[in-house]
Amino acid sequence: PGTNPCRVYREIRCDCPDQELLGNIPWLYVVVDEGHNIKNPNAQRTKAIKTLNGQHKLALTGTPIQNNLEELWSLFDFTMPGFLGTLSDFKNQYGANGKVNWDAVRNEKNPLKGRINPFLLRRLKKDVAKDLPEKIVIDQRVELTPRQVALYKQTIDSPEYRQMVGKVNQKGVGQSQIEILSTLTKLRNICNHPAIAGKRETGGRVQYDDVDYADSGKMDALKELIEEIVDGAEHRALLFSQSTEVLNMIEFFFAKWEVTTLRLDGETPQTKRQQLCDDFNSNPSITCFLISTKAGGTGLNLTGADTVIFYDHDWNPANDLQAQDRAYRIGQTKNVTVYRLASKGTIEEKILERQAIKQNLADEVIGSDVNGFKDLTKEELLSLFTFDESEE
Repeated sequence: PGTNPCRVYREIRCDCPDQELLGNIPWLYVVVDEGHNIKNPNAQRTKAIKTLNGQHKLALTGTPIQNNLEELWSLFDFTMPGFLGTLSDFKNQYGANGKVNWDAVRNEKNPLKGRINPFLLRRLKKDVAKDLPEKIVIDQRVELTPRQVALYKQTIDSPEYRQMVGKVNQKGVGQSQIEILSTLTKLRNICNHPAIAGKRETGGRVQYDDVDYADSGKMDALKELIEEIVDGAEHRALLFSQSTEVLNMIEFFFAKWEVTTLRLDGETPQTKRQQLCDDFNSNPSITCFLISTKAGGTGLNLTGADTVIFYDHDWNPANDLQAQDRAYRIGQTKNVTVYRLASKGTIEEKILERQAIKQNLADEVIGSDVNGFKDLTKEELLSLFTFDESEE
């Protein structure tokens, strides 16, 4: 107070105790970095940030739409309150709860894209880095092993699964999230490796010496893929997984297969992150950098790699895109190949299908020149748990 607001800077945290004080200051500019963090209009942090009094407001984000159109409304409600009407009016016009009224969105006389485009400044990588080499994305579908098939079918025929379905039918998706997440996690663990699924069941520690990598179709495919990278001499990889247990197992097998690695996950001290990146980029003898998607999906420059492997996937396509762009960024001189591993007929294929739907929504509305299961209907949710057996 009493200071020229042009010269005042404070970084606002979502639980900022100074909210009331800062809300009374006539800021010249209020800029929200990582603006997708205010995508939920009902969240505490969103409400707190929207109380700030700013003459000019900017929201910076690479993902203005991650799951549904209400997220776009929330960003505009911060930068230009009232421009897209009230939230209820917006949902009535364009759709709610993950459903999109495409006739309204694409209205020839007044399309939503046309309304918002004058207030968007998009920086696409292809426009600012014209010399960036090619990026190739390969979806590599792998078969479950017989053991995985048996465990997968056993899970979707179990009393626990029937209890989950019963609760979804009785209480709805929103009131059944614990049970849904438990079943989803179990199926995803089976796809990763039966030994990891077994550990989750017993609560015990996986003894990797007793584990056969080939019991998992994906782990078997990964061995073949990493051998090709090693044989390629100059190729180096980033490998992403949602699970630290998966990283533990891969780290064990890579050591056994004499694949040199570094690792970054949620337990890596913040002070060591940059050093690990520097070590990887400067040391060609390190073949693979193992990274947990949540801990290392943003903020890292790893152009020393020309191959990116996703062992498993996030519901939100933006998170996977940000992760693969750790290698595909300014400074990269080689073509980058992205391998997305997924077990055929399983929840993993359905996650990639959901990613494609969400990405299409963003492309349609924002243009380009994850609440996960929470935005699904009951029918859409239950369809995730089917096992689509190969006809071969």
